[in-house]
Order: sequence, then structure tokens, then C-alpha cells
Amino acid sequence: MFLRFIKNCTDKEVDLEEAQVLLAEVSEELKDKHKDMNARLLDYQIWKYMTNG
Repeated sequence: MFLRFIKNCTDKEVDLEEAQVLLAEVSEELKDKHKDMNARLLDYQIWKYMTNG
């Protein structure tokens, strides 16, 4: 689901390894505003967004 999300947002395809790095980096940046954020929670939120879209 995250790979499709990246493709939809950036119009670029990334492999699984790149996606994992992006997920980790973005979740770290979001910790400033959302202290409990982590890669797993971000992945879940993206999954919810993509399935309820």
C-alpha cells in the first residue's frame, strides 16, 4: 500500500528498500508534531487513508 501511496504522491516508483527508508525518515520528521509517531504507525495511517480514500 505504501508503494502505491508514494507512486500516487510523487509519480515515481520506488523499490521496497527505498520505501522503508522513506517511511523511517518521514516518521522521524513527524515526531516534532506527533511525539508518538513511528514508521509502523505512519504505515498504518497511510493504509487507512488509501483504503478509505
